[in-house]
Amino acid sequence: MTPKIKICCIANIEEAQLAIKTGASAIGLVGNMPSGPGIITDELIHTIAKNIPPHIDTFFTYKRNRSQKYHEPSQKNKYQYYSVG
Repeated sequence: MTPKIKICCIANIEEAQLAIKTGASAIGLVGNMPSGPGIITDELIHTIAKNIPPHIDTFFTYKRNRSQKYHEPSQKNKYQYYSVG
């Protein structure tokens, strides 16, 4: 069995490409969170996600309140949402 590896807190397209090139099977994109590194804008998250090959899973972590809408998943990538706080 081949292990699957997710690299989290990707900050730009170049980091995503490097993670994939070095063997990542998934990448993590961190949106609006009260703590921790990796906070990037929704626009950048969508830009990175649409440049990810279909065989790479994409995870999106962010703090969501009830008034915010969920982001629409892209056609080729999966999003996993966490609602914290």
